[in-house]
Amino acid sequence: MRRISDIYFYCHINTVFVALVFCMGAEHVLWGRELQIITPVHLLLSGGILLVYNLHLALRNIYRKHPIFNASALPSNQLPHLLFAIIGIFSIMGSFFFLSNGLKLIFMGGVIVSLAYTLPMLPLGFKKRLRENGTIKILMLSIAWTLIPTMLPLIEYGTIPIQFIPFLLQTYLLVFSTCLFFDRRDIADDNKRGLKTFAIRLGANNSLILSVALGMSPVVFNLFVNDTGFTGALITSIYAGMAYWLLRNNFNAKRYLFFVDGIILMYGITMLTLH
Repeated sequence: MRRISDIYFYCHINTVFVALVFCMGAEHVLWGRELQIITPVHLLLSGGILLVYNLHLALRNIYRKHPIFNASALPSNQLPHLLFAIIGIFSIMGSFFFLSNGLKLIFMGGVIVSLAYTLPMLPLGFKKRLRENGTIKILMLSIAWTLIPTMLPLIEYGTIPIQFIPFLLQTYLLVFSTCLFFDRRDIADDNKRGLKTFAIRLGANNSLILSVALGMSPVVFNLFVNDTGFTGALITSIYAGMAYWLLRNNFNAKRYLFFVDGIILMYGITMLTLH
């Protein structure tokens, strides 16, 4: 990793930033909380992401010969991943001094499931990670990205807003559209590995159409079901459609991480500023 941009994207600092802004947007819309940059919930969320997304790469030498890993695709320098995984652990430990025991237990269960998504389940005798199952892959990612940034505040604040369920559905459809678009990019590689992802079953063109359609979910929900701010929803949906269209034939990894993850970032920003 020779460039700062490599560390930012491939050590998933960008992922942390996107998740935090989305979480703060959800806190503002659902619980009316003013913008707070650093809270115990935010530290917990950041630490969990850094740990889960970097640990399997930090341990790449241990798993290099495992059949699920393509050694040539592994990063040449595992030190940055190890560093950010350790930062994640300390962030989690720091937040634990201020959070309820119930939230700690639920979070640890989520971390275990998430690690099973990225690491081989060797103690259980399986040769695959959960992400090697084409159907589980997209469902797990969509559910995790929808629930974790919203359920952590819910458990900590202890109240369920009236619009919580519609907000979850609206968010899930938008997140699912981004995950489907990522799977669309990976169709060739997933075919070689024998995975039957949702994008492979649909085909590239249908996956693009469905991603664009689901990207309109914030607008549809704000018109008929939920109110998270129509102007913000419209901006998010327009941005999503533009990102999908511009990247339909461009498979550059950093551009995908910037623009497609940027859809969720835009979702959070508009909730913070236009609701």
